Amino acid sequence: MRWAHNTIPMASSRTASMIFLSFALLVFSTFERASCAAAFTNATCIEREREALLEFKRGLVDKSNLLSSWVGDDCCSWKGVRCSKLTGRVLKLDLRSPCVVPFYFGDVLLDQFLGHGNCTLTGHIHPSLAELQHLNYLDLSWNNFSYAEIPEFLGSLSNLVYLNLSNVFAGKVPCHLGNLSNLQYLDLNNFRDFIQYVSGYATVNNLEWLSGLPSLKHLDLSGNSVRNAQQWLQSISMLSSLQFLGLADCSLPISDSTLQVNFSTSLEFLDLCGNNIGIGSTIPNWLLNLSSTTHLDLSGVFSNFDGGAVSFPTEIINNNKQLAFLDLRYNSMRGELPKNLSNLCHLFALKLGGNDLTGGISAALGNPFSCLQNTLRYLDLQGNKISGRLGDEIRHFKNLEYIGLSGNSIEGPIPVYLPQLSSLKELDLGYNNLTGGIPESIGQMSNLFYLVLSNNLLKGVVTELHLANLTSLTWLDISSNELAVKINPKVVPSFQLNLIDMSNCKVRPQFPAWLRAQRNISELDLSNASISGIIPNWFHNIAFNIEILYLSSNELSGEISLCNMKSLRGFDISNNKLSGTLPECWKRLRQLEAINLGNNQFSGLVPTSLCSIKELSFLGLHGDAFSGSILKCLSTMTYLNVLDLSRNKLIGRIPSWIGRMVELRMLNLEFNSFYGEIPMSICKLGYLRVLNLAHNNLSGSIPLCFDNLTTMSDPKYPGETINPYWFGVEVHMKSITLIYTSVLRYLFSIDLSNNRLNGDIPAGLTRLCNLENLNLSQNDLWGGIPPKIANLKKLESLDLSINQLSGPIPQSLSELSGPIPSSAHLSTFTNESYLGNDALCGPPLSKNCSGDHGQFDDIHKQHGDDSAELQKKVRTRVSAEYWLRVNCAYPDKQLFDWGMMRLHRAQYGIGDAFATEADDHFSKKRDAERLSRLEEEEKNLIETRKRKFFAEILNAFREFHLQNQATLKRQKQRNDGVQAWHARQRQRATRAEKLRFQALKADDQEAYMRMVKESKNERLTMLLEETNKLLVNLGAAVQRQKDAGYSDAIEHLKDSETELDASSSGTPGEYLPEEDADITDSDRNDDSSDLLEGQRQYNSAIHAIQEKASTLISAILAFAFLFLSFLKLYVRVHMFVLLSACLQSSAGRLAGCEFTADEMGLGKTIQTISLVAYLLENKGVTGPHLIIAPKAVLPNWMNEFTTWAPSIGAVLYDGRLDERKVLRERLSVNGFNVLITHYNLIMKDKTFLKKIQWHYMIIDEGHRLKSSTCSLVQTLNAGTDFIDAAITVNGDFF
Repeated sequence: MRWAHNTIPMASSRTASMIFLSFALLVFSTFERASCAAAFTNATCIEREREALLEFKRGLVDKSNLLSSWVGDDCCSWKGVRCSKLTGRVLKLDLRSPCVVPFYFGDVLLDQFLGHGNCTLTGHIHPSLAELQHLNYLDLSWNNFSYAEIPEFLGSLSNLVYLNLSNVFAGKVPCHLGNLSNLQYLDLNNFRDFIQYVSGYATVNNLEWLSGLPSLKHLDLSGNSVRNAQQWLQSISMLSSLQFLGLADCSLPISDSTLQVNFSTSLEFLDLCGNNIGIGSTIPNWLLNLSSTTHLDLSGVFSNFDGGAVSFPTEIINNNKQLAFLDLRYNSMRGELPKNLSNLCHLFALKLGGNDLTGGISAALGNPFSCLQNTLRYLDLQGNKISGRLGDEIRHFKNLEYIGLSGNSIEGPIPVYLPQLSSLKELDLGYNNLTGGIPESIGQMSNLFYLVLSNNLLKGVVTELHLANLTSLTWLDISSNELAVKINPKVVPSFQLNLIDMSNCKVRPQFPAWLRAQRNISELDLSNASISGIIPNWFHNIAFNIEILYLSSNELSGEISLCNMKSLRGFDISNNKLSGTLPECWKRLRQLEAINLGNNQFSGLVPTSLCSIKELSFLGLHGDAFSGSILKCLSTMTYLNVLDLSRNKLIGRIPSWIGRMVELRMLNLEFNSFYGEIPMSICKLGYLRVLNLAHNNLSGSIPLCFDNLTTMSDPKYPGETINPYWFGVEVHMKSITLIYTSVLRYLFSIDLSNNRLNGDIPAGLTRLCNLENLNLSQNDLWGGIPPKIANLKKLESLDLSINQLSGPIPQSLSELSGPIPSSAHLSTFTNESYLGNDALCGPPLSKNCSGDHGQFDDIHKQHGDDSAELQKKVRTRVSAEYWLRVNCAYPDKQLFDWGMMRLHRAQYGIGDAFATEADDHFSKKRDAERLSRLEEEEKNLIETRKRKFFAEILNAFREFHLQNQATLKRQKQRNDGVQAWHARQRQRATRAEKLRFQALKADDQEAYMRMVKESKNERLTMLLEETNKLLVNLGAAVQRQKDAGYSDAIEHLKDSETELDASSSGTPGEYLPEEDADITDSDRNDDSSDLLEGQRQYNSAIHAIQEKASTLISAILAFAFLFLSFLKLYVRVHMFVLLSACLQSSAGRLAGCEFTADEMGLGKTIQTISLVAYLLENKGVTGPHLIIAPKAVLPNWMNEFTTWAPSIGAVLYDGRLDERKVLRERLSVNGFNVLITHYNLIMKDKTFLKKIQWHYMIIDEGHRLKSSTCSLVQTLNAGTDFIDAAITVNGDFF
């Protein structure tokens, strides 16, 4: 079979490697002999067959180039094609996917699965293959043809001997395959994955066509539906040469157990797992009489018999001494382990797990002379009732590689001889009653890679000696024992673990430091391990591969950091002392599926980045101090099953978009501050099973549409897993808070208590037939109790107390009255348990019962006939533990967390509801014995199912782990290669970028342009080209201005600006002179155009005029140039360009210019003084000039004028009003060249300043004038009528 729940996946269609190998050698030797007959002939491919293959190729989609060799004339040399050397005819076509990974147990092929990689063919099968009439070998397995039906034309390939179409097609299997009379090998199995398979990809309506295949030796139909083939057994029995038969999970119809079928001489491999092939508890005779079968897989075959459990079929062992593989798991077989197993001298795999077998191992395997000791390598007895101790019987099985004994009742210590089993690779002794300590000798098992000792009674200390030489260990589980782990933190283990489970052990006091050397951890469980303190920083260095993390129920403190755990799928850190706010890095963890942060000290707002995790199914934020409202973005988390925000500080209304979260199974918002009405959209949550809105401020009426909650109203709705990570979910019911994990799927509950809801109880609630808990207490509900509330047959708890209900109590809820019985069953109830029943009296109520014994007799008579009804109603207050016991006693309800639900009070159960202290002593003893016996049976039943379930889970995960081991290494190699390539590309890009910056710093513009072209940076090249075009147009405009010879510089500049704007907005070259346009066009057409040509043209035009400076200006400019030599390159360039640009006119007057610099101390002031000095000395412009600057820098302006141009008459215009009045009178008498003032005085003294005919106005820090509508800007603009031009320093031009 294909193993979904096994430690080592031994699939029936895979384990026949020895049979198939011998068969393949026979077939291929026939081919070789035919080829050798024409050893000296070298025939070429037949043209018609070559064309048929090419047509077949055209119908395929080959993304991985598997058929890249299918070119040329000689098709015999193509990959997957083999021809006859004598005739050139195509004999073999093998296109099996190369990504199929085999799985071996030792040297035996057990299974195969499709590995990672895009190496499958898709498309469709072209009928041209029918031209290959001499084809005798065809293999298209493990490809993907969209699960189309098997082409009927394949039935015309009459020479086929080998046909493998496994995991390819769907639909009906055509009967035309019965025409392949020479066929010996037929594989149509449909298992697509290593762990999970999909049954029913193809259907087989009948098997009568098998009668046309008399030579068939290998038949595999596993994973297909054969439910309609009523005569399947008779059809297969006609195949006299059949050696291999695979019918795993085929939904075979029940056959007659008395039917005589003779497979005794030919059949060597038989796999019927996952079917129901018998009637009653009788095993078909033909299965008991197999004498030559070496591989027999009957797992899950007898579990559905109507007659219940079956006994171990010892006839199979007695009649077949050739068995090498025997699988009888999950058949509910009872009785003791068979004692004749030692007679199977060829058996290497014995799998009897998942049954109810009893006895000890020594009885079955204790024969010291058994030949089985030399062959057995795989022993699986998990999930049975095997008892006793592990004696010396196993130490003689030197070749054992796997021992699975979990889920039994084995007692005593762990044998110290285990290291003598040098071949042992997997040891699973979990869920037993083993005592004592773990022997230190177990640390010498160097081949052991799987060790499970969980859920036992082991005690003692685990040190580094227990792990000393476990060099192959990858899986370690010692959880749920009384062990203390004290490993030296300086020890570096010799192994790399994938799974570590030390939960419910004492790993205290701090995080185990020896873990820092583990780099391959994918699952880590240290929950309830007595760990305190903060999570160490080094933990994040080993956490990048962790997928599942459990750290709940410890004393961890501080903040959490999960940002680097990019492989994390589920984590539980609830019930700690972690604090702070949640990180904002959830976008990096989009693969998360479950988060549990409950019962910590987190606060603040829930980050919105949490909504970026679209695959999240479990979100537990309960018991913290989160504030704000429910995030609206949660509506996008459509896969969320559990949302628990209870016991926080959330406020606001329950949003109406809550109805978009259609996958919600549990919604818990209790103990918050929500207000408003319950939204009607909550009725759209059809899968909702638990709704808790208690202890809020909700008002309004209860929605009338609650009967739309499908899971609660459908009596046939099955239980489903809604908590795949088994995180604990707290549910408050019957005045008790319980933690549910796996059994949450069996709970249906609505709690709306402690709100301000009003109105009637809606009748829709009475249609929720699956409801088990309904709490509407402490509201303002009025009206009567709906009579149909009795329809809630499964209701275990109903609380309507503290409301304003009126009217009669429905007949279904009989009124309770009279004295409260004093039996032990009710002794644990408090006063609150009897609220609303005013007629009751006696302890624990304060109301005494009046009257004498006679009155009590009257009450007893009054209610004697209704005692059963009274007992039923009293039980609605019984503990949730008893409720779970009753409901989980059914076979389909397995209880996994029973130990977490034990209560401190006595059980309610058997006895008289009106028992008094006068009960007879013997009656009490009898009741106690009966109750004890029932509890023991219940406990044993639950423990057995729990062990079976955990064994299945562990086995399935172990299989997944083994598959991952084979693929992770290849995936890591590919990823490392890709990362290395990207790193080299980044290095090249960084190196090129540094060279470009070095060229810029060195002012080597030609080298910079060349490197830009080499880098092929389209955006940067485009920007440089546009800049070059702009400079060409600007230079041309300046040249035209010079040629025009206008005398008025201001008019000249305005015209130039107009022309420049026109040239910039139009097509490049449209307004240029003819020769310039030609140059631009030629440059545009030349791919290697010089991007510096525009700058050279602009410089030649802009610097044509060479001004002469007198002595004063020469000195100032000399210093300025010396000063500028220390400035940045762009500032120096700007200075020279500025002086030339400002002086380009025939009159030598400024037309308006601008100084800009982004940093302090770059020479803006000295440049301005140099310009004023130049105008005075060389152009004869004596002023007056107006300098407007911030008040803080006015002294600096005066100091600079005094230092560098003392001959220039500079006046500081500042001071109080009277001081400025004196200064104005002085200015009217004495002349000056420059007046320096600040912004405020421009506004205050604008009347005076407008009277002066200014030549130039210089504005320092002009960028402060941000708004053109402010009064200062308007004042300056109004004053420009008396100003020839304006100059701004680090600002905008006005």
